[in-house]
Amino acid sequence: MASCDFSTHVYSYDDSPGDLQLTNFSLAPEDLTGKIPLIIKAQSFTANNSIKLFGSPWSAPGWMKQNGQMQGGGPLQGDVGGSYYQTFANYFVKFLEAYAQKGVKLWGLTMLNEPTCGAHANFWYQSMYMSPENERDFAKNMWGPAIRNSQYGKDLKLMILDDNRGNLPDWADTVFADPNASNYVDGVAVHWYEDQTKPATNLMKTHINHPDKFLLYTEVSKS
Repeated sequence: MASCDFSTHVYSYDDSPGDLQLTNFSLAPEDLTGKIPLIIKAQSFTANNSIKLFGSPWSAPGWMKQNGQMQGGGPLQGDVGGSYYQTFANYFVKFLEAYAQKGVKLWGLTMLNEPTCGAHANFWYQSMYMSPENERDFAKNMWGPAIRNSQYGKDLKLMILDDNRGNLPDWADTVFADPNASNYVDGVAVHWYEDQTKPATNLMKTHINHPDKFLLYTEVSKS
């Protein structure tokens, strides 16, 4: 969703400061001339457009964050449950609608790519901080309801964490201990970057603790 650490430049889908109603939301040229045409082309080679796609933001638009930019760490402005969090939840809905209008429907969403990177103020690419408690409260109060009540979000697979397995099982335990948050979340997204140092039992413990939730590796890259 918008730019990531592989993008050639930093951009969001609404770079208008203070636009809490997202009236200036629009897909970027990268979506219209790059991502979406490639997705549609790939789908044409499969039966019934059967490719399963998920979206993931590296950051909210910079003006929504405390540091005022997408790069570098920091949380959203205000308290969890405030206007910036509601706007960020609506940002997901706008994204789903915009892609659907271009012929692309998603299978799932993660709440935020590598939320722990956002704890570092000088992190070198787009990032935003959320703790497991933030994800729990955002899931049950804003993110989950906004997506589930939207036209294209009713059946999406919603995932938390989207970070290294060293955060497990504690991260999942914190979110899923709240039944209202757990009700909106289908699975746990995991990255591979600590696999050499963190035991696979972290995944097993998470599965044992929460057998009704899936675990999905969502990012593996090597430079």
